[in-house]
Amino acid sequence: MDDMAAAKQMTKAMVEAAFRNSAAGVPDLDCGFRSGDLIVYPTHGVGRIEQIGDEDLGGYRVAIIRLFFAEMQMTIRIPVAAVGKSGLRKLSSPSELDEAMAILKGRRRVSSTIWARRSECYRLKINSGALNALAGVVRDLQAMPGQDMSYSQRNLYSLAIERLADEFAAVQGTDREAMIPVLEQDLRHGSALHMLEAAS
Repeated sequence: MDDMAAAKQMTKAMVEAAFRNSAAGVPDLDCGFRSGDLIVYPTHGVGRIEQIGDEDLGGYRVAIIRLFFAEMQMTIRIPVAAVGKSGLRKLSSPSELDEAMAILKGRRRVSSTIWARRSECYRLKINSGALNALAGVVRDLQAMPGQDMSYSQRNLYSLAIERLADEFAAVQGTDREAMIPVLEQDLRHGSALHMLEAAS
């Protein structure tokens, strides 16, 4: 199943759950988020909550969280009743950023699995929204000295490091363009140390 089909299936399930709750008179629970919060949505990365409130969907009044993603100029609506299934989460804490940075600087893991399977695995990790998974993908997809990336490898690497940089930037109050060089410098530094260790 591709990303678009998976997203449609998840969205359909979330809306159906919201309709069932509305029809049954089940009250919407406090979702734990507020308008203006910066959040991470698994398949889109860092965004901002524009509004939380009731909207008409298919003749039902459903509590909706409206998310806006500035990089893509995209708005997404998620039923409050389905927040848990959606994977929506708050930004990582500084200590969680430190943990992700340690993974980024760690030893690169090279798999002998065919590229088609590896790329599918990398894409699933990228779309999981998990910060540590993103750091691992960036670390493992980096180009080694003298090595050229394939087109698909470069695309996955770019997507992963942009998502990673967006969250680091949001927590640290900077932007993606400023954060990517910082992450790549730490990535290169970690790789150089591991190469020296291997040579000694």
